[in-house]
Amino acid sequence: RLLQKYLDENSLRFLCPVTGAGPDCSLVGNALERGYGMVPHADHFLSVTSLEAVLSDGRIYKPPLAELGCVEVDRAFKWGIGPFLDGTFSQGAFGIVTQMTIALAPVPERVEAFFFGLPHDADIERAVEAVRALLSEVGGSLGLINLLNTRRVLSMMEPYPRDQLDQNGLIDEQYLLKMARRNQVMPWMGTGAIYGNASVVRAVKSVIKKRLSGIVKKLVF
Repeated sequence: RLLQKYLDENSLRFLCPVTGAGPDCSLVGNALERGYGMVPHADHFLSVTSLEAVLSDGRIYKPPLAELGCVEVDRAFKWGIGPFLDGTFSQGAFGIVTQMTIALAPVPERVEAFFFGLPHDADIERAVEAVRALLSEVGGSLGLINLLNTRRVLSMMEPYPRDQLDQNGLIDEQYLLKMARRNQVMPWMGTGAIYGNASVVRAVKSVIKKRLSGIVKKLVF
């Protein structure tokens, strides 16, 4: 949220990386956990070009180029020189990351989201194959396509029903079906976004319709 506010206030035409954890989630934490989002730079840790961290003995870790005084070069070139040590802080406990530089994707001429549903669990296998083909064919204009099961979708739509848990601590199956019907959520749902100019978006939509035809239900752009 703070990054988006900064971009808006300074009229900077870049997309803010988004996560599936809400507007107040730490982008630094999400990147370190190798999270991804619905932007052209979908892999958030891959977008990290530089970081600084406080080590357990109090020393400050900086990448080699930054240590040599080439701070701007370090921020622009992820791999730097020598062994890539930034990766030790990704899903690791070797220090506390205090600064991070993340490459942002420029805002394209058009961004168009799309959604689809899979009415049966058995549909997921064909859907995965279709999504794989789509990403291979037009991946640069898609970023990614997210496939979400019922529980994942409902977690974004309703508060967690702690009074409706079964003996295993999970949401009771019958109540889960009731929640799904109430919110019109299918067993699996997919979402993605198309990035590009009007011609690119139009062409990619055509490919999406072709690849997903006969597999998904309620394809909505």
